[in-house]
Amino acid sequence: MNKSILGLAAVACMASAQAVDLTPSVYFTFDNTLVDAMAGTVGTVYNNGGVSGLGSVSSVTYTSGVMMPDGTTDTVANFEFSEFLKTAHNAAPNGGGLYVNQYSVLLDVKLPMENTWVSLFQTNVNNTNDGDYWVRDSDNLFGVSGDYTGTPLDRSRWNRILITVDNVAGVINTYVDGNLARTQSPGNGVDGRWSLDPEILFMSDNDGEVPTSYSLANAALYPGVVTSSQAQALGVAGAPVPEPATMVALGAGLLAFARRRKAR
Repeated sequence: MNKSILGLAAVACMASAQAVDLTPSVYFTFDNTLVDAMAGTVGTVYNNGGVSGLGSVSSVTYTSGVMMPDGTTDTVANFEFSEFLKTAHNAAPNGGGLYVNQYSVLLDVKLPMENTWVSLFQTNVNNTNDGDYWVRDSDNLFGVSGDYTGTPLDRSRWNRILITVDNVAGVINTYVDGNLARTQSPGNGVDGRWSLDPEILFMSDNDGEVPTSYSLANAALYPGVVTSSQAQALGVAGAPVPEPATMVALGAGLLAFARRRKAR
């Protein structure tokens, strides 16, 4: 990619009035590497073949010079069916629980034009339950647990999808290119289904309800709830992820607790 999180002074100044003060705890730019740009965390690509579990370690291809909605060209990672990225997210438990209960997931993604389910992220580190937030196959609406509404996703183009999870308030917000697509209140509370173990799986599901292929230009996790004004400041796919002047390193303890049963 022809952008660097280490040289975003202009972006940070422009966004400062909108208080973009959250630092990603993990941030993949996919510049021919699966090493994240914040802490040097190495992500791993798995292919589970459409069945429950992690499957086997896989790899991705990269395409350079891809034109993005922000007007820049990027290098992007190309994933095949049932391939997903698993990574430590480096966020500390919050929200008064033992897990990460307040966080935001950012994905710059290009999906194929097809009627398939899309699991955007998975909180179960073993990938043995349903994914945790979805694009529905029939109408491209966002949701989970049978509750799908709001503004549909346009699969014909690159999208910056931002999902903010607040288990304290019991609210999940979904933004596309900075615009609110829907608000959902699924419940389950602190340390429930949408809380995070020390790792997260991007674009993963346990039984093959995923696209035949897709590409990612950026993938990041914020250790807090991005606000609507912050989401707007983050802009469209390809735009640099703002970084504040001071970065605080956040650690995560290894917690070995059984995960909750889930349903799409």
